[in-house]
Amino acid sequence: MLIRVAIDGPSGSGKSTVSKMVARNFGFVYIDTGAMYRACAYIYLNYKLDNDSFIEKINRSSFNFMKKGEKQLLVVKDNDDELTLSDNIRTPEVTSVVSKISAMSGIRSILKIKQQKIAKSINCVMEGRDIGSIIIPDAEVKIFLVATVEVRAHRRYKEWKGKIDTSYKKVLEDIEKRDNYDMNRKIAPLKKTESMLLVDSTDSTIEEVVLTISEIINAKLKNNENICS
Repeated sequence: MLIRVAIDGPSGSGKSTVSKMVARNFGFVYIDTGAMYRACAYIYLNYKLDNDSFIEKINRSSFNFMKKGEKQLLVVKDNDDELTLSDNIRTPEVTSVVSKISAMSGIRSILKIKQQKIAKSINCVMEGRDIGSIIIPDAEVKIFLVATVEVRAHRRYKEWKGKIDTSYKKVLEDIEKRDNYDMNRKIAPLKKTESMLLVDSTDSTIEEVVLTISEIINAKLKNNENICS
C-alpha cells in the first residue's frame, strides 16, 4: 500500500532535516516543495522577467531532485537552459521574496500539479506549508511540526552563522514576518487541520523528532498489514 507522509510547519521548525532522515530511514523519496518555491524565487530575481513570462517559464520547466553526496540538488530545466540549485536558493535575498512568489496563484497552481504528480504513485515524504491541507490532503500520515519562534530563529541563525552576514535579531524578525505572511495569506495559508498530528520540536533533538514520526509511520504500516491479513 502507498504511504505518503506530509510534513507541514513554519520556517525553522526542522521540516527539511527531519523529512530527509525519515525518508532515508524508510527508503522513501524525499520531496522538498519549499525548494521548488525557492527555485522559482531565484529565477524571479535573476532572470528579470515580467510576470507572464516568469509564470510561463515555470510552467514549461521540469523539477527534479537528485543527491550529490549528502547534499540534495534541485535541477530546473526548460527548453532554454538548465539550473542546478542548492545553497544558492537559501540566501537571504531569495528568502526575502519567496513568500511573495509562493502567494502568486499562477505559480501555486503550476507547482501544485507538479507536486501532486510526483506524489501520485511513490512512497514519499513531502514537506512544505500546505502539503497535508492542499497538495495531498489524503496522505496516509500528516504531521504538523512546530517549535517556538525563538528556537526556530536560533536554529536558522546557527545554520547561517559564518556563511551569511546577519544577526540573530534580524533572523528572528524575518521568521516572525514570514510566519505572519504564511498564516494570513489568502491562497493556501499555513494551518494545522484536524487530521494532522502535532509534533513539537522545541525541546527535542532531531533524532527524537525523527523517532516520534517514525513510530507514527510504523503504526500506520502495521495497521495496513493487519487490514490486509
